[in-house]
Amino acid sequence: MECKIIEIRDRITYIAVLATKMQSQDEAEKYHLWRAGYVGSDGLSDIVLVTRLDNNRSEINANDWDSGSRTMVFAHEHIAQHFDELKTGDVVDVEFILGEVAAPKISERLG
Repeated sequence: MECKIIEIRDRITYIAVLATKMQSQDEAEKYHLWRAGYVGSDGLSDIVLVTRLDNNRSEINANDWDSGSRTMVFAHEHIAQHFDELKTGDVVDVEFILGEVAAPKISERLG
């Protein structure tokens, strides 16, 4: 499995999340992921589990975040679609994704 810590930003919002791609080539991990329903027997999956580090809430489906939580819904969708391109420490800026601002925010840790 591969995990990355991503910084989610939106209007006056900062959320750190742990994003985990639910796939593995390790036999033990493949078995448990398969048994839990995340992957097929080949160990491959496009499912990304997103866990908020401030409250430990996790979801595998972007639409399962609280209704009205555009921040988590759009950020989760973006992380799942671009997981392989993202690196630990990257910023996912919901306002930028939605075209509400011209440039993405920089990391809070750098500003």
